[in-house]
Amino acid sequence: MMKNIIKNKTAMAVLVGSCIVALSYITQASTFNPGTNEDPLVTRSYVDTKISQINTSGINIVNTMQVITLNKGEKLILEAGSQMILRNGTARIIDSPSGGISNLTTGVDMIKDSNIPRNNLLLAPRSDGRGARAITDCIFTVTGNYRIEK
Repeated sequence: MMKNIIKNKTAMAVLVGSCIVALSYITQASTFNPGTNEDPLVTRSYVDTKISQINTSGINIVNTMQVITLNKGEKLILEAGSQMILRNGTARIIDSPSGGISNLTTGVDMIKDSNIPRNNLLLAPRSDGRGARAITDCIFTVTGNYRIEK
């Protein structure tokens, strides 16, 4: 009988101790307030550092469309990721051994000497000489890096 009482007292002491520990954790967690000035998710200095790194990295985040005029016979050579839209005139595709230029409007890979349809968005996937050759005087809008060859 005495052993049962001792076992019960020990079990009760362990149970009470566990409850006290659990309550202290619950109380501490309920007063914890992440994202405040006292306990920020990230520090302001970290955010300021990252913003200054982005500003000084030289990465052009915003690409603007540029209006380009080509005279008959000139070539518009696009760099990787550049896009073009033929707005006026007649032009044909310049491809490379790796492939043509992606027509994002129709979903077609345009190959050498294909006529470029007006108002279709075309993408050069690589910097390997892909672009357009003006058959007549042309107006393009271009996003990204390019060069004009005579």
